[in-house]
Amino acid sequence: MGDSSSFSPAAITAASLIPTLGTPDFPVIFDVRRRTTYDADDSLLPTAMWREHSAARNWGKDLDPAKRYVVYCVHGYQMGQSAASLLRSLGLDAYYLSGGMEAWRDAGGPTIR
Repeated sequence: MGDSSSFSPAAITAASLIPTLGTPDFPVIFDVRRRTTYDADDSLLPTAMWREHSAARNWGKDLDPAKRYVVYCVHGYQMGQSAASLLRSLGLDAYYLSGGMEAWRDAGGPTIR
């Protein structure tokens, strides 16, 4: 693997992610909010699948290294950054959504349930 900087979380903004919706460039999306927060919310990013953020190293082992991944939490801090860092430590092309679900909504990003 590369140097330790490849393990640090990398951010992507809602503004750069929204235009890729419905295109082959749209990444695989994981919602890593706390399960209670996820269950209480009536929306998520299109195609998103819920996963436990702290177990990203475990579920990340089953992911395709040829794909790009974006994880998000509520605000884009601890959970999203932690999950992205764990996925990157596996050599995956993974990012956290800067500002999380809040930034996505503020940018007018569509949600589904």
